[in-house]
Amino acid sequence: MKLIKSTLAIGVLALLFSFPLIAANASKDTSEAMKHAKEAQTHGKAGHAKELLTHAEESLKHAKKALPELSDATQRVHVTESIRHLDQAIAHAKENHAEEATKHVDEAITHLRELFNAHIVEAIEHAKEAQTHGKAGHAKELLTHAEESLKHAKIALPELSDGSQRVHTTESIRHLEQAIAHAKENHAEEATKHVDEAIDHLKKSAS
Repeated sequence: MKLIKSTLAIGVLALLFSFPLIAANASKDTSEAMKHAKEAQTHGKAGHAKELLTHAEESLKHAKKALPELSDATQRVHVTESIRHLDQAIAHAKENHAEEATKHVDEAITHLRELFNAHIVEAIEHAKEAQTHGKAGHAKELLTHAEESLKHAKIALPELSDGSQRVHTTESIRHLEQAIAHAKENHAEEATKHVDEAIDHLKKSAS
């Protein structure tokens, strides 16, 4: 009986701790998919079909790895579309049609970029949760959500092409870091002020 209980306990713990790992893996793979798609795009614009092919295949590999780990329906649609366009890009690159392949890589990047916009939305949602807890004086809960918000904002930042978006996201990161520092000192009121500022910048980034 003790062995059964121990086995069940280990299974439950493994399940609980697997969710953050899954999310982290998906974020890593989507970032890698974007990185290689951009490399493919650069080579495609230079007419290098062979190099485009290499990076498109790498991008496709990571996009396919990320897809099963995404629970959000909209994100799944965008990754599925990116996979479809990468498949087309690869087919054209194999025929040495760099220009046509590049068009499909461009489309794949457009869909992958939507994932990073989704991270801004997630950052806002967690920042709002942090704000609610902060106003109630719950420094510990504020800290948890501020850290989640910060994680999503940092994932989104490198892929934001608009200058204004980058400025506002950078400012939100700065304020979230300040909020986290104050929350760790149990200064809920001061932490909340920085969360308020972070939300303001994140909303401007999303608009």
